[in-house]
Amino acid sequence: MTPDISRLIAALTVWMEARGEGEGGMAAVAWALVNRHNAGKWFSGKTLAECCLIPFAFSCWNTRDPNRVAASRLTGDETILAEIDGYLADALAGDGNDPTGGATHYIDRSIAPPEWARLAMHTATIGRITFYKNVK
Repeated sequence: MTPDISRLIAALTVWMEARGEGEGGMAAVAWALVNRHNAGKWFSGKTLAECCLIPFAFSCWNTRDPNRVAASRLTGDETILAEIDGYLADALAGDGNDPTGGATHYIDRSIAPPEWARLAMHTATIGRITFYKNVK
């Protein structure tokens, strides 16, 4: 069976963005990604992959982000990608409670919040990641 490339790009995005956050953090980022995709805004994309690859939407895909180099070393058969795909499947199906409270955006608490975060609604903090919705 050919893997769904859009889901693979989404799983790679979650891995690059939250691999140091454990299961809870990775599941939360998966929910935020799906929430963003489902929002139907300019930043949503028509597919999960398009949502992930919109320029500057997810910093891991920025040209100079070190996470891109780390992802290039993956062989594609890592069990963690299958686990992350499960988090994405749960979020896509709406199974369970969204730990982000409907967030479409997030930032790592180690960086200064951008202007958009000041105007958005804080919904959750999980590990080092702070989640937001109603981003203008």
